[in-house]
Amino acid sequence: MKTKTIISICFLLINFALCNSISSQAKVQKITKIKSIQGATYVLEQAGDERAYIKNNNGVYEQLMKERGEDCEHIYNRDESALALSEKEIIKSVFSDTRIKQLSVSNTNGFAVICICNTAGEVKAVNFLNVQPIITLQEIKKLEDAFLKLKINIYVGCSKTKFIKYNFFIKFNKYL
Repeated sequence: MKTKTIISICFLLINFALCNSISSQAKVQKITKIKSIQGATYVLEQAGDERAYIKNNNGVYEQLMKERGEDCEHIYNRDESALALSEKEIIKSVFSDTRIKQLSVSNTNGFAVICICNTAGEVKAVNFLNVQPIITLQEIKKLEDAFLKLKINIYVGCSKTKFIKYNFFIKFNKYL
């Protein structure tokens, strides 16, 4: 009898904690902004002044995700060092050393890049995740243009996949 009571109390406490965390997350409103620059329109989704999810509003990302085909678990980069060098060249072409130092501060140190590639590794669409508001839309546009020229030397182990989602994280402090 005592064990059942303890289990019931634990269950209620866990349930109460989960409900509170879900309801507190629901209170955070996502703000969607649409901004245009240099002929491109971007959608920025963020909660207040928090980090943003930024995507080009041209619909290419969504279209490629629909055409993607079967998810493939057998994807890997054949040359991590070449990708790291390309990534460094892209960052250095968009940001000055002074700007990289400014962005390498702990709370603005980096963001995720989500690329959609064809099976040859050519990047066809780019989205950015966890971008600090300190990064300008002009910089995002330059980054997108540079990443769209990138070719990742990947191996795809399944033939039913047309497009691959490839993610990596940019950390500014490694470019100092």
